[in-house]
Amino acid sequence: MVVERLPDGITKLLGMGQADSRGVRKGELVDVKVASRSVLAALIDAEMQADVMIGCVLLAVTGRHRGTQIKNSIRCVKDLGIEVQDIVFAPKASAQAVLDPDERNMGALVIDMGGGTTDYIAYDNGAVTHSGCLAVGGDHITGDISLGLRIPQWRAERLKIEEGGARGGRIVLKAEPERDFAGREVDGRLLNTIVHCRVRETFQVVRKRLATHGVRLDSLGAGVHLTGGCSLLRGIDGLAEEVFGLPAHLARGTGISGSASALDDPRYSCALGLVKLGYSLAKPSPVGHDTEEGRPRIGCAA
Repeated sequence: MVVERLPDGITKLLGMGQADSRGVRKGELVDVKVASRSVLAALIDAEMQADVMIGCVLLAVTGRHRGTQIKNSIRCVKDLGIEVQDIVFAPKASAQAVLDPDERNMGALVIDMGGGTTDYIAYDNGAVTHSGCLAVGGDHITGDISLGLRIPQWRAERLKIEEGGARGGRIVLKAEPERDFAGREVDGRLLNTIVHCRVRETFQVVRKRLATHGVRLDSLGAGVHLTGGCSLLRGIDGLAEEVFGLPAHLARGTGISGSASALDDPRYSCALGLVKLGYSLAKPSPVGHDTEEGRPRIGCAA
């Protein structure tokens, strides 16, 4: 994502780039060269939309990144001739996007459930009390559906997105002419059971970790804020309320103007948080140059 600060103080989204995540499994780089090509595709897309040359970025990494993994993440970007100005823990970036200062002071839990990992961070009195990462995400839900319903992974992914967590009943899987898969009926109740069991288990692990590190749920006055792609699953907020015993809601990015489709999409919360952190760091423009009017632009990668 690339943003700029306007004279009136408003931060405006100029452009964003997106590419399929390849060379990554469970939040860890398994093939730097392949992952680097994905990063390049996203960078080029963002540059074209924002009409800038991106020279350096803020880079978000998950809680599973340690030592060599962080070095590989930096290498993945540097191999493209792009400087990494700073490293940010991904859930901190997500929290920056979806929480306001009052919510951090009241106490809040942010859960960012992505494809390969689930990152989480808890605040109390404005300070981080605990954060972490689970190597479980939407890809695992897809795998469970594929195994449980005996359907291909690609069909399980589409079924998860279109029907996962929805009402029960019968769902007809229609044959796709370009794929070797015959349509058949699937019990919607079984689909929802598979989705809910995996998500419930993930939330329960987060709750247990919070307790282990002395985080009291009654200190989280602002409740649970769900973001990331999996937060789009129907009924996930109700399940979070049941597991944590706290109010839970789907969180969206705030404090930036621009395309509503990008700002309201929970998949982009981490990147939105990065660009907001970019200005709070008060460093020179990471895009490599300022606009003609002298307004700084910030480019970030998640």
